[in-house]
Amino acid sequence: MKNYGINQESFPTNRIGDNVKVSANVTFVTHDIFHILFNGDVPYYTGCIKIGNNVLIGTNVTILPNVRIGSNVVIGAGAVVTKDLEGGCIYAGVTAKKIGSFDELLEKRKNYVFKDVTSVWEDFERK
Repeated sequence: MKNYGINQESFPTNRIGDNVKVSANVTFVTHDIFHILFNGDVPYYTGCIKIGNNVLIGTNVTILPNVRIGSNVVIGAGAVVTKDLEGGCIYAGVTAKKIGSFDELLEKRKNYVFKDVTSVWEDFERK
């Protein structure tokens, strides 16, 4: 299955599974710049990022080096991922913490009823 928002060839230190959706302004950090700060007196550091299947990464998420993200994961907007994320969960926050279950979200969304734009605005204005 095709991924959305990713050019895999642009990220040789990343491994990205199938059906991964990446929102706007997501940052995959696979290196640091301390070698520049210290005028080359320290080595250049590079790490990897591995993302499983069926993952949604929200807007403005930052993923730091040497992180594994399991399958069936949602990462909320603005999260900072500093360590491995177990599959089957929803994460949000700085730093990213588990806030829910992927399966519970799936069941909730199965009951969602599509509304036309007029109905959406009417519901919004009633609140």
